[in-house]
Amino acid sequence: VNIESPRARALIFEMLEQVIAAHPDSRLIHVGMDEAHALVGHARAKRRDVLDLFLEHLDAVCSLCERHGKTPIIWSDMWEDHISPSGLRRVARFRDRVILCPWDYGNRGERIACGRIAGQRVSRAWLAEPENPAAPTIGPGHTFIEDLPTPVRRVLGGDLRGRYFTAMFQADLWTRLGFRLFGASAIRCSGHLAVMPNLNQLAETIRAWGRALRRTRQMGQIGTSWARGTSWCPPGYNIDLCWPLIAELARSMGRRPRPFFAGIPAATADRLLRTLGRCRADWRIEGRVADEMERWTPRLRAHRYEWTSFILMARVLQLHRRAEYAGLEVDFFHANTRPIPAEWDRRLRDQRQILADFKKLRRRAVAHFSRRYYGQAFEEWIEDLFGTPIRRFAALAAECRVKRAQALRRYGA
Repeated sequence: VNIESPRARALIFEMLEQVIAAHPDSRLIHVGMDEAHALVGHARAKRRDVLDLFLEHLDAVCSLCERHGKTPIIWSDMWEDHISPSGLRRVARFRDRVILCPWDYGNRGERIACGRIAGQRVSRAWLAEPENPAAPTIGPGHTFIEDLPTPVRRVLGGDLRGRYFTAMFQADLWTRLGFRLFGASAIRCSGHLAVMPNLNQLAETIRAWGRALRRTRQMGQIGTSWARGTSWCPPGYNIDLCWPLIAELARSMGRRPRPFFAGIPAATADRLLRTLGRCRADWRIEGRVADEMERWTPRLRAHRYEWTSFILMARVLQLHRRAEYAGLEVDFFHANTRPIPAEWDRRLRDQRQILADFKKLRRRAVAHFSRRYYGQAFEEWIEDLFGTPIRRFAALAAECRVKRAQALRRYGA
C-alpha cells in the first residue's frame, strides 16, 4: 500500500532484478504498474498528487531497468485515469524512457460508447436507450462523457465526437504525444470464466486493435492471457482453446498463419468455432456443434488434441446449461406444495441423469486434459467445472426428496 516504504520498494526491486536476471537477452521488460488503486488511497492520505507519486516510483523503476540495458513497458491506465494537461507535461519526460501499453479487452468496431479517460466514461444519452444492444453496462464507478473537463476534451481532440470515442483511442492519444506503444488485447480473458471464451468478441477486439495500430503505425499488439481473475479466483478456461485467437492476433499484424486444424476445410473449422463463440454468448446449440465436430475428427491430420478440447468444453457448456435449467425448474415450485409425487419423480430422474452425466464427463475431461496438465491449478479448474455443480445437484436432489415426501403425505401415491 505504501510505495514510499523502503521495505516495499526493496521487495519490488528484488523481484524485478530476478526477472531481469532470468531474461538476459531481452531488450524490453514489462513492469506492470496498472490499476494501482492502493496508491490512490495512499496519495490521498498523504495529501500527495497521485500522478506525482506514481512518476516518482516510475523514475526509480526506469533507472533500475536502464542500468541493465532494458526499456520498461508500463500499462497506461493510471496515466489515463489521472490525465490532465499539467499531468501530460509531467509525463512527457518519460517519452524516451518507457513504452506504453494501453489495454482494452472488450471494445470493437470503429467507435465506442464507453472509454477509460479520467475515470470510466459512458454517455448519459445511453441511459435513455436501454434496449440498444450495443449500450455499455453502466454500474458503480462509471462517470459520464458529458462531465469531462474541457481541458481533457481538448487533449482528446477528434477522438471524442458527441457520445462516441474512436475505438482504441488511447493509441491515437499517446501517439500524438510522442510515445511508443503496444496495444493489448486478450486471448484469455478472466471475465469469460472457466468453460470457454466468447471467441467472436475477443477476435473482434483483436481486429480493432490491429486497425488502431496500423493507423498510428505503432509497434504491435500483445495478446494477454489471464489465467485467473485475481490470485483468489479459480482458473479460467484452458489455454488450448486460445489457438484461433492466436491466429487472429497474427493476422492483425499482417501475417498469414497456415490453417491450424489441417485436414478440415479452413472455412468449416472457422464456421464451427465462430458458432461456438455464439453459443458462449447467446445461442444454445453447442451440443449440435460438438456433434458436427465429432464427425469431422477422423479427417484431422494435426492438432487433434486441441480440437477434442473444444468438443469437450462444448459438452461441458451444454451440461452446465442443462443443470441450470433443472435447478430453475425446481425453484419455480418452491412457492407452493401443489406438485404431485409424480412431478417430483420426474425432476429426481432428471437430476440423477444430470449427476451421472457430470461424473462421466468429468472422467473424460480428466483423462484428456491430464495428458498435458497437472498440479493444484488443474485440480482447481476441474473442481470448478464439475465438483461444485455435482455437490449442488446432490443437495438439490435431497431437497426434492423432501418435497416428494411432503407431496406423498398430501396426495398419496
